[in-house]
Amino acid sequence: MAVVRYLLLVAIVSLAVNGQTDEEDDQTCDSPLGMEAGSITDDKITASSVFSVQRSPYFARLNRNEGGGGWTAATQNTDQYLSIDLGAQTEITAVATQGRSGSSEWVTQYSLEYSSDGELWNDYTERGSRKVFDGNTDARTSKKNILDAPIIARHIRFRPKALNRQLSMRVEVYGCLHNADTVTFDGTNYAIYDVSSRAQHLASTRDEIRLRMKTNRPDGVVMAGSGTQTDYIVLELKEGDLILNLNLGSSAKVSGSTQLSAGSLLDDNHWHNIRIVRDKRDISMTVDRHTVHGTAEGDFERLDLDKMITFGGAVDFDEPGITVKKNFIGCLENVFYNNDNIIKSITEGVPAFRTHGKLDYTCQDEVVVPITFPTSESYIRMLGRTSNNFTVLFEFRAYDQNGLLVYNELQDKGWIIVTLKDGRLRVDIITTTAAQVEMEAGDGLNDGQWHSIRVEVSNNFAQLKIDGREWNTDRLINIQTTSQNYIGGAPFIDSFSKYIPPFDDSLPANDVTNEGGFRGCMKNLYMGPQKVDFLELGQSGITGAVVSGVNIDTCGIVDRCNPDPCEHDGICRQNWDDFACDCSNTGYGGSTCHTSNYERSCEVYKLIGRNTGNYYIDPDLSGPLPPFMVTCNMDGDIQDLAQTEVSHDTEQETEVNNFGPPGSYKRDIDYNGASVDQIAAMIEYSEECTQFISYRCRNSKLLNALSGEEPYGWWVGRTNEKMVYWGGAGPGTRKCDCGIKLDCTPKDFWCNCDRDDNIEAVDSGDLIDKEYLPVVQLRFGDTLGANSIGYHELGKLKCKGDVTLDNVATFRTEQAHIRFPTFDGVVSGDASFDFKTTAESGVLLYNRGQVDYIRVELLSPNVVQFSYNVGNGRVELKSESNTPLNDNDWHTVKISRNMKEASLQVDTSSPTVIAAQKGHYKLNLSGHLYVGTTDLSTDGYVGCMRALMVNGKVMDLAGKAYYTYGVSAGCTGRCDSDPCFNDGICIEEYSGYKCNCTATAFGGPICSTEVGTNLASGSRIRYTFRVVESIDSSREEVRVGFVTNVKQGTLVRIQSGDFDDYLDISLNNQGNIVVSFNLGDGDRELIDPQNYADGLYHDLTVVRDGPQVVIRVDTYGIVTETFSGLTQTQLNSPRTLFIGRYDDNSPGFVGCISRVSFNDIYPLKKAFEEPRPNNIVLENAEESMCGVEPSTLPPTTREPFPPSSAWPSMNVSFMPVPASGAQKSFNNDGVAIGCVVAVLIFAIIVLLVVIGRYIARHKGSYNTNEAKGAESAPDADTAVRQQPQVEKKKEWYI
Repeated sequence: MAVVRYLLLVAIVSLAVNGQTDEEDDQTCDSPLGMEAGSITDDKITASSVFSVQRSPYFARLNRNEGGGGWTAATQNTDQYLSIDLGAQTEITAVATQGRSGSSEWVTQYSLEYSSDGELWNDYTERGSRKVFDGNTDARTSKKNILDAPIIARHIRFRPKALNRQLSMRVEVYGCLHNADTVTFDGTNYAIYDVSSRAQHLASTRDEIRLRMKTNRPDGVVMAGSGTQTDYIVLELKEGDLILNLNLGSSAKVSGSTQLSAGSLLDDNHWHNIRIVRDKRDISMTVDRHTVHGTAEGDFERLDLDKMITFGGAVDFDEPGITVKKNFIGCLENVFYNNDNIIKSITEGVPAFRTHGKLDYTCQDEVVVPITFPTSESYIRMLGRTSNNFTVLFEFRAYDQNGLLVYNELQDKGWIIVTLKDGRLRVDIITTTAAQVEMEAGDGLNDGQWHSIRVEVSNNFAQLKIDGREWNTDRLINIQTTSQNYIGGAPFIDSFSKYIPPFDDSLPANDVTNEGGFRGCMKNLYMGPQKVDFLELGQSGITGAVVSGVNIDTCGIVDRCNPDPCEHDGICRQNWDDFACDCSNTGYGGSTCHTSNYERSCEVYKLIGRNTGNYYIDPDLSGPLPPFMVTCNMDGDIQDLAQTEVSHDTEQETEVNNFGPPGSYKRDIDYNGASVDQIAAMIEYSEECTQFISYRCRNSKLLNALSGEEPYGWWVGRTNEKMVYWGGAGPGTRKCDCGIKLDCTPKDFWCNCDRDDNIEAVDSGDLIDKEYLPVVQLRFGDTLGANSIGYHELGKLKCKGDVTLDNVATFRTEQAHIRFPTFDGVVSGDASFDFKTTAESGVLLYNRGQVDYIRVELLSPNVVQFSYNVGNGRVELKSESNTPLNDNDWHTVKISRNMKEASLQVDTSSPTVIAAQKGHYKLNLSGHLYVGTTDLSTDGYVGCMRALMVNGKVMDLAGKAYYTYGVSAGCTGRCDSDPCFNDGICIEEYSGYKCNCTATAFGGPICSTEVGTNLASGSRIRYTFRVVESIDSSREEVRVGFVTNVKQGTLVRIQSGDFDDYLDISLNNQGNIVVSFNLGDGDRELIDPQNYADGLYHDLTVVRDGPQVVIRVDTYGIVTETFSGLTQTQLNSPRTLFIGRYDDNSPGFVGCISRVSFNDIYPLKKAFEEPRPNNIVLENAEESMCGVEPSTLPPTTREPFPPSSAWPSMNVSFMPVPASGAQKSFNNDGVAIGCVVAVLIFAIIVLLVVIGRYIARHKGSYNTNEAKGAESAPDADTAVRQQPQVEKKKEWYI
């Protein structure tokens, strides 16, 4: 067995290695860079401060224990850092951290900075904000964080943000040496890949473009290639966005022109990683960490390039696909087109690669120093000379509509104020000697692009220049400036705030104080003729200058609308620190226009109580298809299906005239703007669909079936197939309705119109095949003759029902669950479903990642809770109902979450909405989406669920239920089999049931146990009615079961308290049943003449309804009489009910009485309750079942295991019951692995046996069992004839 275990281990390790090969190939740049190994020397590791020599920064090596076991900062704040010089430009792909060895000190959160020169540092960001990484939870375990986008830098710096006890850490950095082929383009030069020769022609179905780019120019052609046909591929910068223009080929009908955009603000003079992959028509475009997917237009899949491919510019700006008429200015690095390294191929002189103009194979940065005003309180004060001329030049970029740009207080107490107002530039000149001068120009200047501004004011002259355009005024102006100029804001801004428009408050301000200051970036600032040196300004090198809250040498503006967070064509608007989506006219709501405003079908509208009318429906809810208008017909009973009607433009009968050849008449159907995809989604979710179609004809053939020739008429459905059958028939028949019913005229035709004569005929009927509907086109011909004519009519598309409501599963145990693929909600996601249960709590949906999770559960009978964690801590949303949600009725739950908010809605209540926390916003989940439990099979839900949709897609609950243990398709409760006897009320629990026997005369678990009493002649039971029970009645129903051999005695008597009224049921001395009563008109009686004192059990029911009395015993028939002459029909004030004997003078019943009831009162059952009610008196009575055995039900069958043929890989839920009977749940993955291991061990044993036999047969020396003496035989034949005695061998095969 040791050998077997060894071989098994080798096999498993081999499988693991082989399984990881592809992954390792994709992540070759993931090697530790030398902190742990020591190849990064001590002098390359520095820190902001050091607690002690023993905790110096060079002790911050992962998994090392030297010194004090790590680096500890002397000061415990967020200004501390640990820096590492890697010695060369390096591609950093991951980092890892640990706490200080042997301590309880570690960093729980940190950020990263990187630098190429060790002086200018950049934050590692995510969506424009500094990314905060999760650190450690103890001092021993290392935590590795993979970077979404690699860092290219020589220096890296760890910035602790949160800690445990003390700021201590050990680290490692992972990656590889960055090999760079770099080139600088100046706008006149470019690189060429010449593919014009036949040998170099490119014809590909897959392309990949990779490069790194750095520029401060917003526009320029990065790459362009084209062919002599219509094919082209162009990559260009346009207003700071990266644009891909692609054409794989156009035809006369379809243009192949495709445009895809990714990234924004790429003119920020930082390096950006770009990767574009095209696989046939599928395109992915990645800029840094953000990927955009698209599909090429047209029908072609191959890109044919046979001219030149240029990089850094274009040969001719008139080439197709080029929209920017400028060459690229900036640096490109590691430019790959498919497998060709463009820059390296040029430097190595590879044929077909050359340059236009001289290239510099280094990155020569254009030095631009921007500044950032991050808050409305940030400002710069610059001192200047007083003058009668005020001139300022600068460039700015911003998203805020309003803000102060420049201010100078004039000597006469006036002002010159330059502001943004509603996205326009405004200049206000206020003096005490002349009227106020206002100048306003430009539009949309808050678009995030750089805009060049020049403002000049002097005596009687003012000029405003925006991006090269001028506006002048010669109004009366007389100014004398002071020496103080304020840029971006001012500390005393309130004194002139009336001239500064407030922020755009239509967007959330995130608690930023509205002081009117500018929030954005500036560069190239000139005060008069002198350019302001921002670096010197930041180092306090300019006399009299004040810098308050301004960030130097960085532009911190973030485009929060790219990638576009607004879905379904919502319009994204933004300011400095937030965005908002305008969802008007989209049909969607929520903060990112993710959630549909409409229901998915008319059936759902009917369920929530809507009436017949026009409604928008959205079959895929939050999916890509927009909602569209339909008519919902809700008429009929509640159980009838709602009907959905889709109108179109061809419902009226339309003439077809003067069209001869088959199909020469064409009519496209417009369903009031709804697309075929929208209607197809509705049809797929409908139970049935029909569409009426008719053709009225004279001398005009339709299908022309019997001739064997081409049909003259047909229709086209959503599959774009030519359908040659008509309404009332089916696909492939080439018949009309009459051809199916065999009643065409004449009968041997298959369509009435095909007889082609002067008699008018009609072929009509319903098309019912869902997979082909709706009709999108009608085609006809054969109407050229003088007497030939045709008329077509197409009815509305009509559908019924909603199959998603039939997509139902029942969860019968608390461990049962269904698994679906991971919930896709990284940035936004939603789910909706209906549930029906009697359970008080249970998990409905659950999915988790390493830290993140989502959980939807019935928290209590009245509360549904949606909780999640995206890394900022647990967030809970609760929806509380005024009525119980476990009422065994259907309830609808809708959840959604995006980067701005989360919402929960139950039924038609108002949604519960909570704003997202700051920090992490991505929901990183892994594993399966569990329906019915958590991933540990805990807190399970028992009940039914239906119509589960996740991000607009239907999840197949019923299909999964077929092969999942503990789950069954449909919503079938245990009460559906009516297990409770004697009108007991069944309480559904889905895993079982309970019978409520309160309103019966029976007991036991299923209300089938007799509750009776044995009575002797002196025994009785007296029941006194409570006040609420002592009600006058005109109708009484009494039931009593009895068995006796004695022919006389009282069974039941009801006696009035205030009157002489009574109702008595007794046996007389003949064993007959006697019903006597007095309602105030004297005694009356009715006798059943049968003898019931026969020792058998009898079930007696007596009903008095006014003057009529009915006696029913067992199945013997009915005795009834209507008493005449009664003036009173009410039994007044019943006070006491007697069982067995009325008083001492009445004969007592001897025998057994059970199941006694009077109307809705069960006195005998109450008599034996514990504790017994004080209104019941027992006199010598004992409880008995009267010899009647309780009814029983067959035992409940154990939930069957699914057939093995139904098990899909990795999707089976096993929950076997151990032999002990204790309920245990086993993870299905563990069971599956156990099965695989068992099979593998068995296979290895067989393999070893075979190998052993093989070795035994093929050794170099082995026994042949020849006869003794054969070696001395004269020849082989003699040796054979000696007939050796060979021992019989036995073989065992496993």
